[in-house]
Amino acid sequence: MTTTLTTKRSPKKNPSNDIRWIRRGESTCNRVLSLFSFPGRRIAMNRYLYDGPVMEFDRCVQNNWKGETMAASETKARSNLSYQWKKRNNRIASVKITLPGKLREIS
Repeated sequence: MTTTLTTKRSPKKNPSNDIRWIRRGESTCNRVLSLFSFPGRRIAMNRYLYDGPVMEFDRCVQNNWKGETMAASETKARSNLSYQWKKRNNRIASVKITLPGKLREIS
């Protein structure tokens, strides 16, 4: 599918909205994702749900944790979920967090 990019100039009242890029026939999410991918290439993002234990350096620190993320692959989803857990539980980035439970892909 060939897409065309057009620019739309807004009134000079708000200079922060001077130029907005519009990609015809796509949602806002796809427009944002297109900024981070190659032109003409579409990334399929899936929603993943995790419900299970959290291990910190092979020691169980939480028995039942629930998290949800959107990612292109299961590996990236596990990485995103471990990052979410670290942020919510005040851990530094170098802490080894593993999620041994199963990820469910939600359609």
